[in-house]
Formats: sequence, structure tokens, C-alpha cells
Amino acid sequence: MDDMNRIRQTSCISSTSRYESKGRLSHRLMQRGQAMIEVAVMGSLALAALSLLIHMGLRMNYQQQIEQETFRQALGTAKNGDPVQAVVVYQFRNRIMPDPSFGLPIRPRIQTQASAAVTWHPRLTKLEENDRASLPLIRVELDGGGADYRSEDLIDDGEPDKKKPLIANIHKTTTATGDLHQEYVEDPLDPTNGTRRTVADVTTTENTTLTLNVNRGPTTLSSSVSSRAQHDW
Repeated sequence: MDDMNRIRQTSCISSTSRYESKGRLSHRLMQRGQAMIEVAVMGSLALAALSLLIHMGLRMNYQQQIEQETFRQALGTAKNGDPVQAVVVYQFRNRIMPDPSFGLPIRPRIQTQASAAVTWHPRLTKLEENDRASLPLIRVELDGGGADYRSEDLIDDGEPDKKKPLIANIHKTTTATGDLHQEYVEDPLDPTNGTRRTVADVTTTENTTLTLNVNRGPTTLSSSVSSRAQHDW
């Protein structure tokens, strides 16, 4: 009788030990699974935050760059101008910017713009009768191209000594074309055996048009910039 009781007690203890081992193993697996989920979620959030910081940093850098270039150009033109001493420069430039929220291989360009006015003399430009060259110079540039105007070219706003804003409108359109096809890639070790890959070829064209309130010279300035990207998998 005593032997039977000992066998039953031993069996109960071994069963309890097995259940405890399985419970500890299951708890460890749950902890590991939770840790993997946390790493995946926090890692994706960290990458998104890093991409956003890069996007904002590049945007601020490009904006400061165009502001400094515009001021230097206005300063140099006013200093070296003969007889022009008063200069106003407008610059518009489309720049490619990484955007983590945009999933296509080609990101749409953002437009940076700046203006600067410089008078290179303690007095205003000396106006001479019927001398257009002595009037203040107004320069407008769009993606490397542009045109020069004089202050008398601005359209009157219906009141004495009041002109309409130079930039009347900025219009931008984007068109995209793409091609998706498969290519056969041979194995260099076995020409009879190869794999197929999918290739995407995307071309994006962005057209920008500035409409100006001027009564002489070109009333619109246009630019067209294209980007091409290829992706295979």
C-alpha cells in the first residue's frame, strides 16, 4: 500500500513539473514574440521619423540656398551695373525632394522661391530723361531661364504710383508615363537556366508657367524638367 502511494505521489510530481516546464516555455515564447513586434513597430516609426527629418532638413537647406544666391546675384548686378544701381531679382526653382509619404520611385519636385532688392548707392538711381537703362532693373528667373524688365514695364493698378504685383499666377502641371515589362536574365554559370525579372521604367515631366503683370517683353515664363527612374525586382 505504501509503495502504491509513493508511485502515485511521484507521478503527480512529474506531471506537475511537466506542466510547469510547458508554462515557462510558453511564457518565454510569448515574451520573444512581443519583443519582435515591439522592435518592428518602433523600428518603422524610427525610420519614418528619420526620413521626415531628412526631408525637412533638405527643404530648409534648399530654401536658404536660393535666398543667398538671389541676394548675391542682386548685389553683384547692382554693384557692376552701368548706370543701373537699383536691382530686384526673383528666382523660382523646382528641386527634387525625398518624401517618405510618397510611394512612387520618382518624387514630385517642390518649388523654392526667393526675392532680393539691392540699391548700390546712398541715393536712388539717377533718372535721366528718355533713358530706359537708368531705370531700376527687375530680373525674373525660372529654373535657369528668365527675362529682364524695367520698373516702367509694370502695369499700373489704377492709382498714381501704384503697380500691380509682378507675379500674377504660377501654374504647374505634372505628367507621367511608365512601362512595365519582364526581362529574361541568363545564369552566367548555366546559360540554359535563367530567371525572369520585372522592370518598371517611369518618366515624369513637370511644366511650370509664370504669368507676369508687365506691358513689355514676355508676359509668361515657362520651364520643363523631366525625371526618369527604373526599378526591377
